[in-house]
Amino acid sequence: MEPLLRVERLTTVFDLPGGALPAVNDVTFEIQPGETLGLVGESGSGKSVTALSIMRLVQPPGRIAGGRIVFKGQDLLTLDERRMRRIWLGQIGHRAGNDGPLACRVARGGWTGAARRRGRAGGK
Repeated sequence: MEPLLRVERLTTVFDLPGGALPAVNDVTFEIQPGETLGLVGESGSGKSVTALSIMRLVQPPGRIAGGRIVFKGQDLLTLDERRMRRIWLGQIGHRAGNDGPLACRVARGGWTGAARRRGRAGGK
């Protein structure tokens, strides 16, 4: 079965005067349809930057320095902003949450993390 989301060797850095500071370094994972993946770690470990990178919302001085992000068979790093907007509007998103800094919604799977644990898989 084709994964819904595949992240391969994702590296995101922040370009600072002293050089590039890695925030996400060589992260790889897959999410199959119907699966939920939780990212856990200490403050500053890269959880939010990973989610923002997947959505291509990292702002300068941050940038995705390497890897692939494949969502429903499309490499998100190759899409123009217009095509990404379509994905943001109906298929993938993010929101701040009380149970963690970021909860992501991917396709028809509903809100991951806290919302699903509470039985609100539709994000309602």
